[in-house]
Amino acid sequence: MRKNLTLRALCMLGITIAVTAQGGAPGEPVSAADLQHHRWILDSINGEALSLDEGPVPELDFGEQMHVSGNTGCNQMSGTAELRDGRLSVPGMAVTRRLCSPERNELERIVMDVLGQAAQVSIDDENNLFLVTDEIVLRFRLHDWVS
Repeated sequence: MRKNLTLRALCMLGITIAVTAQGGAPGEPVSAADLQHHRWILDSINGEALSLDEGPVPELDFGEQMHVSGNTGCNQMSGTAELRDGRLSVPGMAVTRRLCSPERNELERIVMDVLGQAAQVSIDDENNLFLVTDEIVLRFRLHDWVS
């Protein structure tokens, strides 16, 4: 039931659904150096590609000492990411309190839930970042400010 509500909310958000592979290559463990100085844009949730008509796209921008800033799809966020035993979290995240639509709030809830817990983290051969919990797979594509 919860997945159906999430899918319905994302469809109402104007998200195009496409079948894609979900899950990252388990390969080498992700290190802080793999994340730092890179910007990642949310590409899919549970294998369903995102195509937002307008408004902010969820993104993570990792800086020095694992400081992370970005957008949750509704509000700006920042904090210090923790990377331990192949898991990533952003405890104590600061988030702005902008009023957003119910659909954007649902997207934000999903992103915040994954970042708030210790999600498995991996990067595949195509430089996609995966954050995986028991219920959610977020795939971010590398989209640095400067190439």
